[in-house]
Amino acid sequence: MNIDSRMSSSVRYIQSNNLQRVNIYAYATGLKVYFDKTIVDGELTVNIDAHLSGVDLYFPHTWQVVNNIEAFLGGVSQEADITDSPVKVYLNGDAALSGVNVHYL
Repeated sequence: MNIDSRMSSSVRYIQSNNLQRVNIYAYATGLKVYFDKTIVDGELTVNIDAHLSGVDLYFPHTWQVVNNIEAFLGGVSQEADITDSPVKVYLNGDAALSGVNVHYL
C-alpha cells in the first residue's frame, strides 16, 4: 500500500486483512494514518520518506513498534514501548525537517 501526501493535510484509515508493507511519502504536509482496523500476521514494515512534514501514526496498543528512522533536524516520538507483542511494526526511512509521532489506541 502506498500513501502519498503533498502540501496538504490528510487523514488515512487503513483497513486490510493481511497488511505487510506500507510506503508513506510526505512532503510539506500534516498526515495522520490509522492502523486500528488492520489485521497483521506477525510483522508489518512501514517505510517513511518525510520532508517538512508532521506524520502521526496510530497503532493498536498491543503492537510493538521498532524505530529505524533516520531523522535529520527532526525526530521520532513514541508514547510507550511495548516489548511483548504478537505483531511487530518496523518503521524505516528518513525524516528530514519532520516529526514522526507514534500513538497507541
